[in-house]
Amino acid sequence: MNQMESMALLLKNLRQTAPLIHCITNHISINDCANAVLALGARPIMAEHPDEAAEITGHAQALVLNLGNISASRMEAMRRSACAAGKTGIPIVLDPAGVGCSPLRRAFFAELAGIASFSIIRANSSELRALCSGDSTTDGVDVAADDKITRSTAKQQARWVVEAARRFHCVASASGEVDIVSDGQSCWFLSNGDPMLGQITGTGCMSSALAGACCAGGQPLEAAVTAAALMGICGEQAAAETRARGRGSGTFHAALLDALSTISSEALAQNLHMEGASL
Repeated sequence: MNQMESMALLLKNLRQTAPLIHCITNHISINDCANAVLALGARPIMAEHPDEAAEITGHAQALVLNLGNISASRMEAMRRSACAAGKTGIPIVLDPAGVGCSPLRRAFFAELAGIASFSIIRANSSELRALCSGDSTTDGVDVAADDKITRSTAKQQARWVVEAARRFHCVASASGEVDIVSDGQSCWFLSNGDPMLGQITGTGCMSSALAGACCAGGQPLEAAVTAAALMGICGEQAAAETRARGRGSGTFHAALLDALSTISSEALAQNLHMEGASL
């Protein structure tokens, strides 16, 4: 089975099985993450009370943890859920949002990594660089100018994605003008997307939630690639519709969810721009 066939089967499985995805994410993007998961046909649950988090994770088919806008209560819920996921073997997607700008987040990431193994780390390249080298170049939760992944810098920036995959024994995924996904042995470059994705908040968090949903339907590498492809292609479709109507970011926001909820396997295959490389 080739990569496109695997992605098509994953999408079909998601819509047929409607897996439960437990997301502990930030309150800025929680609604968008829930709607993104629903759009793919999965079922989100956003429980974050420490006293119920582990039990709810035990019912889920994947766990998504996001370090954006963390609080003491949310951190404790993540600890308990990560422990539950580790015991039951369900996949964990970790989004280390802002990890480069906060020693608290870096220490908490290390703590979580000691509790359970991650299936996917989905981040921007500044965040992966901070995790791998301790060299913080990030600007808040945004990627630093020197770390931005463009068509001309993708091969160079891939080093942090590959190193993160190898260091943490998981799949690493970095978003940018070109999205990069690696399992430490191979590397995939996806050049779909549109600048309008950066004009609404939460698209990175949504991408992590999509990766969690895809993890419930397939293996981590194909899940990370599929999630990146979905966000890139649906972003292109939503931007084209928005510009055709002469509208702005509000219309794009709604159009993005429309695209995620209606995209077909055929559209995914026809519009995907991806190349792979062995390491």
